Amino acid sequence: MGEPIKNKIIVQTNPNPADPDTTIYHVTKKISNSSLKHFQSPWNIDEDLKKTVGRVGATLLRKVMNIPGVTDIFIKTYELSVTKGKAFDDEVIKSQVIEALKEVFGDEAKQVEVVYL
Repeated sequence: MGEPIKNKIIVQTNPNPADPDTTIYHVTKKISNSSLKHFQSPWNIDEDLKKTVGRVGATLLRKVMNIPGVTDIFIKTYELSVTKGKAFDDEVIKSQVIEALKEVFGDEAKQVEVVYL
């Protein structure tokens, strides 16, 4: 077996210049059981959320949905895309999303490397 996978969050500003209010977070921990799911404010969370994205994904989505200014979320197995309203501070939202993602790593959260692209 090779080296263990390092705990990492890669923060990427959306490469699409038409959508500068979206940030993509790539992670080395599985955050969803679904290949791609889209959620849009106002949030309509159904009871099947855990079945759709799993326990980790459902917990993460609820935390991110509670961040003021978040308008859209796409979740994939190892990726989270978050769109904010134009009037909201990008750095504030990024730091709150990173904290929510770090919680996914549990006891290993302190060893998570955050890389900005």
